Amino acid sequence: MRLRGLLLVVLAVVALVALWQGMRPRAVTPGPASAVARSIDWVVRDGRRSAGPERVVASVDDRLLLRVRSNRPDQLHVHGYEIARELPAGEQVEIALPLTQSGRFDIELHHAHQLLAVLEVQPR
Repeated sequence: MRLRGLLLVVLAVVALVALWQGMRPRAVTPGPASAVARSIDWVVRDGRRSAGPERVVASVDDRLLLRVRSNRPDQLHVHGYEIARELPAGEQVEIALPLTQSGRFDIELHHAHQLLAVLEVQPR
C-alpha cells in the first residue's frame, strides 16, 4: 500500500512537470528582419528620380522606411500595398511599410506619371 501511494505521488509530479513544460509562456524574440526598419531615400526633381535606388529588393516580414523629398508637389503611390501619400514641395515624407506580401510592386509619382522605383518582395 505504501509503494502504491509513492507511485501515485511520482506519477502526479511527472504529470505536473509535463503540463508546466507544455503550457509555460515562451519568450518571443523577433527575427532580425523585423527588428529594425531599413531606410530607403529618394530625391525627386521636376517629377523624376534624381537620387535613390530604381529597384528595392526585400523579403516578406521586412520593414521599410521610405523617405521621399520632391521639389514639386506630387503624390506617391505604392501599388499592391495601396498606400498613397501626398508629397508637398520641399518636404521629406516618411512612410513606414511592413512587407506582408511577396511580389513586384511599382512605386510611382502620380501627378508626374513617372515610375519612381520597383519594389521586389521575396517570400521567406
